[in-house]
Amino acid sequence: MYNEVQPIKKQKSNRSIYKVLGILQAGLSVYWIYGMISVYYNYHYTALLFGFTYPDWVVFTNVILSLINLFFGFKLIKSEVSIKKSYLIMTLLIAIGVLVNNFYYLI
Repeated sequence: MYNEVQPIKKQKSNRSIYKVLGILQAGLSVYWIYGMISVYYNYHYTALLFGFTYPDWVVFTNVILSLINLFFGFKLIKSEVSIKKSYLIMTLLIAIGVLVNNFYYLI
C-alpha cells in the first residue's frame, strides 16, 4: 500500500511544478503583450514624439509571438505539454522577437 501512495504524491507535486511554471510563462506573455500594446498606443494616440519608432508590423509580430507563448503557458498549466518543450518554444519565440526587434530593417 505504501508503494501505491508514493507515486501519487510525486505526481501531485509534479503537477504543481507544471502550474507554477505555466503561470510564470503566461505572466511573462501577458507582460510582453501589455508592453507592445502600450507602445502601439503611445505611437498612435498620444502627442509624444519619438526619435525612433518600430513599424507597426514589428509590434503586431511581437503580440502574435506572445499570444503563441501564452497558449503554451496555458497548455503547461493543464500539463498537456512538457516543461522542456514549452520552455524551448518560449525561448525560441523570445529569440525571434529579439531578432525582429533589432534586425527588422533587413527583412
